[in-house]
Amino acid sequence: MHIHTFDATTTLLPFNNCFFVVLLKSWFRSIKFYFMKLNELPLGRVAKILKIDSQNENFRRRMTDLGFIPGCSVMVKRVAPFGDPVLVSLHGYELSLGKKEASTVEVIF
Repeated sequence: MHIHTFDATTTLLPFNNCFFVVLLKSWFRSIKFYFMKLNELPLGRVAKILKIDSQNENFRRRMTDLGFIPGCSVMVKRVAPFGDPVLVSLHGYELSLGKKEASTVEVIF
């Protein structure tokens, strides 16, 4: 898990499977963003998908077809004993992923 702290004059904008930090004028307090893999996400926590971290183009296409699109919200509903499989909720439906598949999805919350 990577922790990045930005003050409230910054925001993250999605572009080409990456998030860029953009400065904005504001008076809010500082905010922490947590970057982690989907299989590390705590139960019940809603996060945004950053990217599918895989070199296999067919696997990335399959995950995109399942709804794992950068910028979309995802939530871990249940985790089986030993962490495999992981039940996630996205786009109004639930999907079960293996631990290896879930570890390729990078999220931010």
